[in-house]
Amino acid sequence: MKNKTLKIATIIFFCAAMCMDLSCGREKRKFKAPNINLITRENVQAVAMTDEDHIWISGNHGMIFHSKDGGANWTEQVSGVEALLCGLTFIDKNTGWACGNKGTILKTKDGGASWNRQSSGLKTHLLGITFLDEAHGWAVGAFGAVLQTSDGGQHWTRAFAEQDIIYNNLYFVDRQNGWIVGERGIILHTSDGGKSWENQVSESFKRVDLEESFKNPVPDLFGVYFADQNNGWICGYFSTIIHTTDGGKTWEEIISSGEGSLYSIFVKGTRGWAVGDKGGYYLSRDSGMTWDFLDEAIKSKAWFGQVLFSGEGKGFITGANGTVLYSADGGETWNFLSGLSYEFEGFELPEIFEKKVFE
Repeated sequence: MKNKTLKIATIIFFCAAMCMDLSCGREKRKFKAPNINLITRENVQAVAMTDEDHIWISGNHGMIFHSKDGGANWTEQVSGVEALLCGLTFIDKNTGWACGNKGTILKTKDGGASWNRQSSGLKTHLLGITFLDEAHGWAVGAFGAVLQTSDGGQHWTRAFAEQDIIYNNLYFVDRQNGWIVGERGIILHTSDGGKSWENQVSESFKRVDLEESFKNPVPDLFGVYFADQNNGWICGYFSTIIHTTDGGKTWEEIISSGEGSLYSIFVKGTRGWAVGDKGGYYLSRDSGMTWDFLDEAIKSKAWFGQVLFSGEGKGFITGANGTVLYSADGGETWNFLSGLSYEFEGFELPEIFEKKVFE
């Protein structure tokens, strides 16, 4: 009974103290909620842009948003599906495609005002898609999925039989030359428009035996970009970045920090950008030859799924929990169009929640 009385007294005392510290009279109350911009609360997987004004983003539950004014305002588009939309590509401001879970492929001819489903013939997940013109496109994904179309997606054909490997992304510089990247360091190259594919192996990924492979696993690869037929970059697990100047015959390892993953890489002119886990952000100022890790350039610990620039100046990053970032200075600084930053100007906690409480 004595212990019960003591507990009740303690609770009453604590509540009184709380009321005093938080000021029931309101004049001492300091809490100010941050102003959080949100285009969407869903994870944003992909971004596509045809010029500095027209931008699309896609992600969870069939989510697609479109901006006609460079990201100042966004309109939600009805995809008609609930699939996770991982890949997004546009050839002009009217014509584009999206791909995602359960073999989903969508096409729009009116800038996304309406989206129509295309038959991929697959139930497995598609992770990347690209088109060079209105007819010729490719898509890749789980279980060795490599799809090709020459009629805008009315018909898709599979390049390989089903196999136990995931192809995460692809990039084509023209109708003949393209690259696919995937798990366990896989790099595939075609020089005949996808009729045949050859395996390219980075020297840094070679292992002498199975034991070394366990001790030093080959990184999964997620992002790929080529400026032309010769010069390309690939990023992946262990924050790996590799570079080629001969179309992938040889690859040079630039970065392999051993921490986190990089999911997307892009190079334009003298600038390059790579993004990944926990707000990971790398910037190159010498056309992708060297890269600087900018830990505090973006005040976020969300994962970033894609980075894309229209030129050396204006670009976007998309990521977890509705994150959409915008840069107008080549990636030196970034602004939150949507999402949560861990540093909000004017944000103050009540006195009771000041640092001393947590020490």
